[in-house]
Amino acid sequence: MQTRRKFFVVFLFFSFFSALAVWGEESAQEFEIASAQESEVLSLREIDRYINDSNKRDFQKALVELTRYLEKNPEQFDAVQRRYKKILGSKDRYSALANQLMQLIRDSSEEDSEDVDEKMMRLTDQILAIERNPGDPRLEIVKDTNYLVSIRQYSAIQNKTATLVQNENYTQAALKASEGFNILHENFEAKFQDEKNAAALNLQIEKIRQQIESFIQIQERIKLAENNYVQAIKSGNEAAVSSALSSLTAV
Repeated sequence: MQTRRKFFVVFLFFSFFSALAVWGEESAQEFEIASAQESEVLSLREIDRYINDSNKRDFQKALVELTRYLEKNPEQFDAVQRRYKKILGSKDRYSALANQLMQLIRDSSEEDSEDVDEKMMRLTDQILAIERNPGDPRLEIVKDTNYLVSIRQYSAIQNKTATLVQNENYTQAALKASEGFNILHENFEAKFQDEKNAAALNLQIEKIRQQIESFIQIQERIKLAENNYVQAIKSGNEAAVSSALSSLTAV
């Protein structure tokens, strides 16, 4: 039994950190610190609250306590193993739902924004129902609906920009891309303002926008002058043709 218990402790440690990529080195450090700092060994019933109670659920805490419990109660190997498997099963479902959420955001378009937002909310509800505190600060964004919507909007803009570039509509692509910059600026303004070169970057972005707008205006004048020239040729009026040609070359 002693060998079996030691094997399980080693298996628990390595499986936990290799199977779940979202838990990084910080989680491992927290695992060790928490294990060293805790003095009272909780009962299985108390540990179950961290697994089953939706208001208190904390799988990372439960794993720490299960490891400590097993050290004191090696005869409860099977009971601890069942709980461990349940936690990993929940973590697998959490990761699968999180991947669905990220793919939904990545593939979204401006045309289906309302439908995507609704699906996002359903997925976040399911994710948070599994665990509200996953122990990884990178996953805290799931709790922030506004943040997720902003990411989805940004992703949709980037997808639209890519389509415009593929269609060689470069001016509209540049304008569309600038909308994405606006979203980043508005949602991360506090952090953005702390950046060393924020003012210079803002100035350059504004210059680019002005140049794009000027270019679009020139395109519109050329198109108008071209149409007038074509109409003049069709009319057969030499004076009108000469005038239209002068207007076209003047642009």
